[in-house]
Amino acid sequence: MVSDALVIGAGLGGALAAAVLSRAGLKVVVVDRHAAYPPDFRAEQLVGSQADTLRHLGLLEGIVGQTTPMPSATAACHGKVIDATYCDHYGLRYEEMVNAARALSAPTTFITGRVAQIVTGAEAQKVHLADGRVLDTRLVVFAAGPNSGDLLSSLGIERTMLSEHHSLTFGFDVETASRGVFVYYGERTADQMDYLTVFPIGNRMRANLFCYLHPNDPWARSFKHSPKQALLSVMPSLERALGPFEVVGKVQVRPNSIQRAENVRGQAGIVVIGDAYQSSCPAVGTGIGRLLADIEALNRHVSLWLATPGMDADKIEQFYDDPAKRKVDAHALRIAKSRRALCTGTGWGWQAYRAQHYYRRRTLGVILRAIRRERPRLDGTIAGPQHLQLRADAPIRARASGWEAAKRAVMAAITLLTIG
Repeated sequence: MVSDALVIGAGLGGALAAAVLSRAGLKVVVVDRHAAYPPDFRAEQLVGSQADTLRHLGLLEGIVGQTTPMPSATAACHGKVIDATYCDHYGLRYEEMVNAARALSAPTTFITGRVAQIVTGAEAQKVHLADGRVLDTRLVVFAAGPNSGDLLSSLGIERTMLSEHHSLTFGFDVETASRGVFVYYGERTADQMDYLTVFPIGNRMRANLFCYLHPNDPWARSFKHSPKQALLSVMPSLERALGPFEVVGKVQVRPNSIQRAENVRGQAGIVVIGDAYQSSCPAVGTGIGRLLADIEALNRHVSLWLATPGMDADKIEQFYDDPAKRKVDAHALRIAKSRRALCTGTGWGWQAYRAQHYYRRRTLGVILRAIRRERPRLDGTIAGPQHLQLRADAPIRARASGWEAAKRAVMAAITLLTIG
């Protein structure tokens, strides 16, 4: 079987890459172990710029289906509202996103199987499957995630650990009266909590908790057995803010380390994208954004590569040198490190910065609520004439972007006054 591009791994990254490349007129083959992507605890929301990029690529409606976006989120800490943000929030199970993205890649050829070996060259590539089949292609797009190192190491591509056990994510369902998107930040630095977000998926309320503990930390182990008690021990004012709630069902846990593929330059015939290239911290929400930046960069270059013979390393390096991709990669790594330091730093400088950040956001929230005559509620919903008008208008994002611009301008003014 000969193809223009062969995608290894059909998680969200591989499925979206196949959809974009096939819509560009390329003959695409996808290889994955699972005919249908199984349940997996990963990203469970599409927010703001992620939704905008998918909309620009023409893929958003196919992925979110009939899911109704929530247009705002209320942020709180110490039992008090901090502010509200306005952008589209879609709550979806990760496997739902992946299987919907796979359906968008037609007429892609999908092969269920395991890749045993990749043989690359300056002209063509061969992908050997475990069942003995050999697939020929012009370009290999490797999107099998960070845990498929053996295939890459055979090509001399190794993984460097940038931050081991960087963060820890818990996912669970909750019973609560809240039906909006609600974010609650950690109350004490010593607890190493970042934030809890509660949001709807279908007719259920889902919660994700992001923290910076080691997976073997005693509190992390206790959370799996007594989640509500453990949660209230580090966020004592949470129930006063969110209202009565109960954790239902199984608690899912995902440790997160940040790794990056090295020696990708100089490789002919293969592009490494998404988490397979550089993994991200879920707490800062840059994972899907990074993935989409990779897909957009690949889409900008691949047609030009295929227009001329060969697929040498000089062509492939254009992908890694893409300015937009490099900017997003650097930003994701920088914000992951700074966010962890903000939540865990114990020096007086970090304490002062956290206090300034908290009161600046609260002050900004008070000013904007007065301007908009809105009342963010602790259950994640917002009342007020401006908000009702925002929800009634279409598209939501157009009005929301205007308020976000005003918010940034006011925050900049407050920051200057604070520093002065």
